[in-house]
This record gives sequence, C-alpha cells and structure tokens, in this order.
Amino acid sequence: MATLPARPDALDPSRDVFKDWDKVPLFMQSLPSELDSSRNDGENENGVGKDNVALEALQSLMYEGTPEETAQSLKETANEYFRGKEYRKALSFYEQALRELGKDLSLETKRTLWANKAACNLELQNYGSTLRDCALIMAPPSVEDSTTLKALYRSSVALFKLEKFEESLDCIERWMQLNSRIGGGSANPLIKKLRADVEGQWQKKLDYVESVERKRREDEESKVVLLKELKSRRLLLPKNFDPSFISCPSDVPPPSYSPTEGGISYPVFLLSPFSTPPTRDLIVSFSEQATFADALPQDVLEQCGIFAVTRKGRILKMGKKIVLAKLIDGCWKDAEKDGLELKDGWCLEFYLIQKGREKEWSEEMRKNL
Repeated sequence: MATLPARPDALDPSRDVFKDWDKVPLFMQSLPSELDSSRNDGENENGVGKDNVALEALQSLMYEGTPEETAQSLKETANEYFRGKEYRKALSFYEQALRELGKDLSLETKRTLWANKAACNLELQNYGSTLRDCALIMAPPSVEDSTTLKALYRSSVALFKLEKFEESLDCIERWMQLNSRIGGGSANPLIKKLRADVEGQWQKKLDYVESVERKRREDEESKVVLLKELKSRRLLLPKNFDPSFISCPSDVPPPSYSPTEGGISYPVFLLSPFSTPPTRDLIVSFSEQATFADALPQDVLEQCGIFAVTRKGRILKMGKKIVLAKLIDGCWKDAEKDGLELKDGWCLEFYLIQKGREKEWSEEMRKNL
C-alpha cells in the first residue's frame, strides 16, 4: 500500500500561519520596537537597517494621500490612544501631524490638532503647554466656534491649577459670552463646577492674604507698643535696639507685652558659675509681675542667693519675693544712668550663687568686669 506524502508545514495545525503577518506593513497592529535607523552591520545597500525596513515601509504607507488625509489618519490614531488614557502617545501623534504636515494643513485642521494637544497637555499637567496650545487656537483671525469654547475651558482649568484665579474667571466669562453668541445652549455643568471651584479657591487666597496682612499690621502695632513700654521701664536697651528681636533664637519667644497678662514678659537666663559644670538655664517667659519665689524650686531658693550685674558693673542682690518689675526699677541709679540691661536686645541675666560663696564670686566678678 502506497505511503501518503508528509503533511506540508503550512498545513500543520500546530503552526500559527498568521505569525509573520505583523511583519507586513499593511497588517501591522503596532509600530516595531526597533526605531534606531543608524547604520550598523545589518544595514542594506541603501544604508537602512534590516530591522527598520518594515518601519520604513509602514511610514511610506502612512504618508500616502493628501496632507489632510494623512493628518486625519494620525489624528485618529492619537484619538484611540487618548481614549485609552495613553496621553503621551496621543500627544506624540498630534505633534507629528503638526510638525510634519502643518504648513500644508487648513487652519481648521490645525486648530483641531492644537485643541487635542491642549487636552493631552492638560491631562499630563503640562499647564504652560496647555495655555500655549490654546493661545494658538484663539490667535487672529479668531473664530467663534466650539473649538474656541474648548480652548477657553482648557485655558481656564490650566490657569486655575496655576492659581491664577482672576485670569481663570476671565476665561470662564469669555466662554459664557461666546457660548451665548453661537447658540450653545445652557452652560455646561463642567463650566459651572469650574467657576464655583475657582471662586472658592480665589476667596480662600484673598482671605489668606488679608489674614497675613492683618497679622503684619498687628505685629507692627505690637512692636510700637512694646518699644514704648520697654522705654518706660528703667531698663537699658542696647544701641541700635531692634524691636523685631531678629537676634533672638527662633525657638525662644522674645519679650512681649500684654496689658491683661501682667505687662512685659522676658526670657530670663539664670547663670550658675559654681555648678559642675557651670550652667546657664533659661526661663522662657518671666512676667514682670512674677517673683523668683514663683519661678524657682524651694530648695534652690534656700541654697542660693540671686544677683544681678548692671551695665556699669554694680553687683546687686535680688529679693526672692519681690516682683521682677520692682527689681528692675530698684537696680536703676539715676545719677549714673545705670541699671539692668536687656542682654543682646532680648533677655535678662541673673546669677544663682551658693550661700557662703557670694564674696568669692563677687570678687572674681569684679576682676573680670
């Protein structure tokens, strides 16, 4: 019995007969991944890489027909990418159509491509590019149509995102006027929502700016009042005293004045030269109506005396139960115009000296003054 011939490979059911169709430009479903057309060992006699022959063929098919037809083909491809939310790919096709065919396209076609580019750039948060695309659409000779409406809407959104609220509202107003002139019907719900969002954010910005300005005015007024109050105390201020207290560390509140909370409060440093090691402790806010008995632990009060040194070097012992305002006043010596100084323009300094060592400390202090 005769043997049947072997089944041809083309009829082999395990073989995908459509596998190689993607290499034929007419049936390609996507661009090939090899986009490098630089010459290499695989180039043909025309200098075209073997891997790019298919791409060259596909491009020749794409650009068959009139510029308007080619632009329409590129636009439809871009539209598919846009619907699939692949905005960068869509943008590249719109740009390709304008870049390579723009000079041969009608104004209407170019305006459509610019509008679609603006939509991509808006989705990609390229707000500056969105505004440039929209400006091209609305450039003279201006056309009153739906494309201009889209340009005004997208310009308004981009300006809103850039926090240019007044300009954004201007675009919305122009949209409303144009929509009315061309018989576009009632305002689009998106426009209504955008307007509400812009007005809301603009009001917030205005409120914030006003609050900042109000605080600035209040701070200036507070500085004037504080400076007046400081000068009314018998307290020496440094030359070129700055009521802004810019030399005060940022984590320390500077002197402040409140008529309802005891007048002026100062940062106060307590220096303990006989501690091991010597310390410099800070009382962040010491009201001039408070006493050291209010501020210090009882054991410290029992073990130490409290001293102040005036600008001219007088050493004075402080009463522990006398309010700070009276201590400052008591340090003043009118004949010498001498008293306590606001150190560095923002703090007061006092010394905690262990009992029994006051004389030792005062003698050492006078040597160093």
